[in-house]
Amino acid sequence: MPQLLSQLVTDWGGFERLVARLHDTGAVTVEHNVTLTGNSGTPRQIDVVVRHTEGLYQHLIIVECKYWKENVSRLHVDALATAVRDLGASRGVIFSASGFQEGAVKAAAQEHIELFKVRDLTDADWGAPGQVVEFYLQFYQASIGNLKVIKASRLGAASAQLNLNLGGGPQQSVTPTFDTTTRQPGLSLEQLIELTAARSLNAATKEGFTINGGVECTTYALAPVVIKPQVPIMLPQPAGALLIHELTYDLGIRIDQKPFRVDRFESYEFALIVEDCVRNVLSTASKRHDESKVQLAEVATQEPTPEGPVRNGSVLKIYLKGFFAFDELKDKTPVPFPGRTADVELSLRDLVTPGVSKT
Repeated sequence: MPQLLSQLVTDWGGFERLVARLHDTGAVTVEHNVTLTGNSGTPRQIDVVVRHTEGLYQHLIIVECKYWKENVSRLHVDALATAVRDLGASRGVIFSASGFQEGAVKAAAQEHIELFKVRDLTDADWGAPGQVVEFYLQFYQASIGNLKVIKASRLGAASAQLNLNLGGGPQQSVTPTFDTTTRQPGLSLEQLIELTAARSLNAATKEGFTINGGVECTTYALAPVVIKPQVPIMLPQPAGALLIHELTYDLGIRIDQKPFRVDRFESYEFALIVEDCVRNVLSTASKRHDESKVQLAEVATQEPTPEGPVRNGSVLKIYLKGFFAFDELKDKTPVPFPGRTADVELSLRDLVTPGVSKT
């Protein structure tokens, strides 16, 4: 299980061991609780000693660890600066579990002492929407049933009988239409009906919502759709034409809901923020369960997106192509649908396929 700072450290010795571990990245040698004697001949107890060899040179870094409830004062920065000069160290560092007084930060900047505060990550450090990511995937698919022509008229000896097969596939029927405005063949009647189904589905599901308290489930809804074309739909026939003024059908809606919850902390043994209190820079110090060494990385500044931050509880909607079989609604009680399903005012001039220009 991942551990917070209060679980990793229970006393000053544990804090010193944690700080030593944060330096053990494989590029340096680290020692805990070391006594060094400087030019003054005075033995000095150092909490953590870090040595880094680069070419012909060895760099000595001495680290003091303050597992205190109060902030570290300037007095301790001055004392470390003296120790750095006496030991000929390349750098002096203080790690604190609480923070630093303003005077300590100013003195550290003058003496080239590094000051770091160790703390747990906040939701802001994890990045939106936080440590825990929770959202819902909803897959929407439509179906069409109980198609009825409510109002129609005939030109010549046209037949009023329609044999339609919707839903795509090899059994899909094709009933040609004629656009009386453009004087050109239009989309098939099947395509027009399917486009109204897509429009009605989008209108009904415009507002996001969760179902059954957010559990994984499949829910069905039923909504009546009325098609009232601004211009009658003309179906040319050998002996005349059939004009459709109004038709209705039942729009079946299937919603497959899947909740997702990911705790980003779960993959870590620990993850901490190390604040550089002199340069005002944040870094992460973390170790995943499958890693042997601690990883240090500077936290990149996150620019807000125009769409705003990602929020927990969001519903991500995915609309599936094609239609499910209307027979799935048998022996089921469709739920009242919270969306809006208004009548579809169908304009043939608006229903053009991609790539076909309007005239």
